[in-house]
Amino acid sequence: MKPWLQEILSDSLDVYTFQDLFSGEEPIPCVALLAAVMLRAVREGDICATADSLNQAARTISETKDCQFESLSKLNVGTNIFVSDKTEINESIVPIIADGECFFWNRHFRMLREIREKLKTLRLGPSLAETVATETIQKSKISLNENQQLAVHLAMHSPLLVLSGGPGTGKTTVIAEIMRSLLKAGIEESQILVAAPTGKAAMRIEASLSAAGLEVSFRAKTIHRMLEFSKRGFRRNKDNPLAESVLIIDEMSMVNLDLLHAVFAALRENSRVILVGDRNQLPPVESGAVLPRLTPDGSPCYSSALLKKAGIKAARCENNPLADTWVELTETKRFDGKIGRSAANALAGQWDESLVIKKKIEEIQMGEQGLFRVLTDKEGLAKVANSFVASQYGSQWIHGQSGNLDTELSRRFSVYNSARVLTPLRNGMAGSIALNQIIIQSLFPDMAGRNCFHGLPVIISHNDYSVKLFNGDEGICLQNDDELFAWFRDGNSFRAVSPMRLPAFQPGFVQTIHSAQGSEFDTILMLHPGGSAAEKLMQREILYTALTRAKRSAWLAGDVSTLEKAVRERRLKSLPFVLWQV
Repeated sequence: MKPWLQEILSDSLDVYTFQDLFSGEEPIPCVALLAAVMLRAVREGDICATADSLNQAARTISETKDCQFESLSKLNVGTNIFVSDKTEINESIVPIIADGECFFWNRHFRMLREIREKLKTLRLGPSLAETVATETIQKSKISLNENQQLAVHLAMHSPLLVLSGGPGTGKTTVIAEIMRSLLKAGIEESQILVAAPTGKAAMRIEASLSAAGLEVSFRAKTIHRMLEFSKRGFRRNKDNPLAESVLIIDEMSMVNLDLLHAVFAALRENSRVILVGDRNQLPPVESGAVLPRLTPDGSPCYSSALLKKAGIKAARCENNPLADTWVELTETKRFDGKIGRSAANALAGQWDESLVIKKKIEEIQMGEQGLFRVLTDKEGLAKVANSFVASQYGSQWIHGQSGNLDTELSRRFSVYNSARVLTPLRNGMAGSIALNQIIIQSLFPDMAGRNCFHGLPVIISHNDYSVKLFNGDEGICLQNDDELFAWFRDGNSFRAVSPMRLPAFQPGFVQTIHSAQGSEFDTILMLHPGGSAAEKLMQREILYTALTRAKRSAWLAGDVSTLEKAVRERRLKSLPFVLWQV
């Protein structure tokens, strides 16, 4: 393989995919460049390569300097059509599709086209009895602001609602009021399905809806469980659609194009869909973030008909494909002002050091409210993480155990969910794997190397339907009558799972910022290590996501230059594809 190809295909999996595409044949330089840039684009989180990225790569290589977007979009090489007009798409070939100023893999473009068709169908669907929204708002025990009221009205007005907002903006409150409106409009309780991407997120939305005082209880599912995932794929699809007619999905920032396509394919006719999330959070690990493409830059606007029914003055637009499709909630009531301002500044590409109080490791205190920096160097991150866990969880975590098991479990889950160490890295000295082992060796010196032991928190990393444990589920290993179990929340109670039955999991003292999406804690310690690996990951969305996990206090530790550089950069530098066919 030529050196310039190896440089573009820096990931070994990309190399294998490239070689498989060409079955050992040597492609001409232009085709090789196009395929390599496409593979790199997917690895970096997108589903298409832009004309700019292709032209930039072509100019730096003498062999490919003539392989510009204009010429490649018309390229046809023998029997292997690597660039195809989108009208020629079929499932028997795997070309790259040129559309606008983007190159798509065939499967991604077909998914995109089908999602666009489903969005159009949903948007043109029938309204429900819209007077119900007004009645619900008037009888609500909570005073809804205008954007929240608009969301309730829009859920009745249109079969599609995209609801975006940061932490503490009242998304769950709005969902609860929408569900009350749906029930009053005659939708059966059994026809409403609530789902989320992970088990932790599903459990959290379920608990939040219960706390909102809904007259009926709703059990939330993971999206994979909802679609009945198996090794053969999703059992729920266009030939075997979901039984429910109303679908509410929380934490949409974690959903990628493939998963949204699977969800839309499984919708029955005349379904209503409510998609909820924070469009400023990290995109999913897999390529193809969809929430930013459902809520484009700028503010939402609404038709005269909707605004008249809602009795609200807001941005008006007529004959616009994006009218009456999404609502942005902006008023937050969750966390300390400094944390909120710092998170907002990060999104704007600014970092205000004056908001940060500098402290030493030994000054970490439970219950303090605000934004703090722990003074340390890169090598001290493990020491800070260890001190943080020890101070937040306390010595009773290691040794204590009350006589009442339910009391002990409630106490431990409360402590565990109050504080967490977050890092952008999974591997390396400052990654979650290494730091968890360091903390275990420090707090449990006799347990190093054991799979599960008394006092170990665990986070499930793979779905296992046989024991009903799913990616993101959190448990705590505790002994009961000299027998060790991993305990997990099950509604308002707990259930025990034998350590031998546990699917793949990670120790849970430290977790990646990505895996913490959908969670909230009173206190977080965010590590921001230096080095090339950290710099690639430390974008402003990482900082925003970490800060907004904290309700009371956020502690920062690590390389200051990495943190300052992070707020100047965006992971989503552009939006080269859109879900709406405007």
